[in-house]
Amino acid sequence: MVGASYDAPSMIGNPVVDREFPADRSQTLQINVPANLRLDKVTFTNINLGKAGITDAFQITGTSTSDMITIDTLTIKNSEFPTMDFANGDIYEITATTDVVAAGHTFEMTMASTTNDVVIGSGRGATSYVAKDMTVDRIILNQTTTGGDVLIDEMTLDGVRAWTGAFNADYFEIGRLVLEGVRIGDDGDINSADFVIHSSVSVNTVADSIREEPVYIR
Repeated sequence: MVGASYDAPSMIGNPVVDREFPADRSQTLQINVPANLRLDKVTFTNINLGKAGITDAFQITGTSTSDMITIDTLTIKNSEFPTMDFANGDIYEITATTDVVAAGHTFEMTMASTTNDVVIGSGRGATSYVAKDMTVDRIILNQTTTGGDVLIDEMTLDGVRAWTGAFNADYFEIGRLVLEGVRIGDDGDINSADFVIHSSVSVNTVADSIREEPVYIR
């Protein structure tokens, strides 16, 4: 439910007090995942995001370069974000199809043959998280403890749309990042990058077919 923080794998949530808007009833969905937790599937489908004044509408955050959120396959499709930002992580393979449109994009990742092709093994004993048909201000997937990685086999965003706030990922390791039918832009200016993969991200293989158009999500 919205306005709640869940410490996975528990299904019992605690109310969230929003530090940016303490007087408002929170509409944040926050999932806290401890180190070494295994998740088979994490799926977000048909979700509307956004609230005036927020910084991130969708956030994936590990704790450090040694304690990461590790994902075998991250698929983002049929989704919209004003901006998208990846930093401090590793991606083995990036595939962005021709129906991905951005109002400017900068891929300044560090190409590295040593980047791991992440494969998450059997899902036996793993937990799953599925959210769909919701309206929230933001979603936060947050690693809460150190001492190991969070392991996710498949993570999918399908029909996740934000009118304000960024998609922001930090401290992660991804085997395959697949982007299909994604639109990114907050100003309609293709000369300022709204989709950025920073040099702090190491990548092995890239298939970039992104089209640049003056997208302005409002």
